Amino acid sequence: TMMTTSSTGWMRYPSMSVPNVTISMRLFQALKNPAEVHTAAIQGHLAGALVSTKLVYDSLHLLTAANQALAHQSESRMATKSIHTELLYCLSPTKNISQSLAKFGMNSSTASVVAVLFHPQSADISSASLDGLESKLTSQLDCESSHSLWPDTNPECDLVELFELYKVTPEEQALSKESGDSLSYCFVTRVACKDVVTV
Repeated sequence: TMMTTSSTGWMRYPSMSVPNVTISMRLFQALKNPAEVHTAAIQGHLAGALVSTKLVYDSLHLLTAANQALAHQSESRMATKSIHTELLYCLSPTKNISQSLAKFGMNSSTASVVAVLFHPQSADISSASLDGLESKLTSQLDCESSHSLWPDTNPECDLVELFELYKVTPEEQALSKESGDSLSYCFVTRVACKDVVTV
């Protein structure tokens, strides 16, 4: 993926599923106003989706779900009401919407989130408007540190819970280790196949 870093410090990826859409992501840690942000998210007052870092293995895991959400939106088959909740739904291995949002979204005590923005590009939407969206969301999240996503895997990820959620068998875990393949494939393939099979 042709990832670029914006002037506001967000990582931007071109969508793989829908042309002319940019997906921006940034990590926000040690949130000081989680309850306020959670309320704003529920009320739809945030420009982006907020994903709890606890259940994200790496940026590819999150990006796969973001592309799935965009595909659902473009094909008019979203299971939820907005692209932001659809992302959380696509991350989740279950088809239970409220469970998906509760597990992968933030709550009033979440300390660390990845913010995700979806931005359709067209002749009349400049990159300045994307900078503006990124800056606005950054200003809504009062946190001790905010930076680009992990270059490799997410150190805050709760692997035990993730294995359980996605039903990754010990054999599968061992195979990943043995073949030198990243465990990322275990999660990415499940996200990508959710439409076809439910674990």
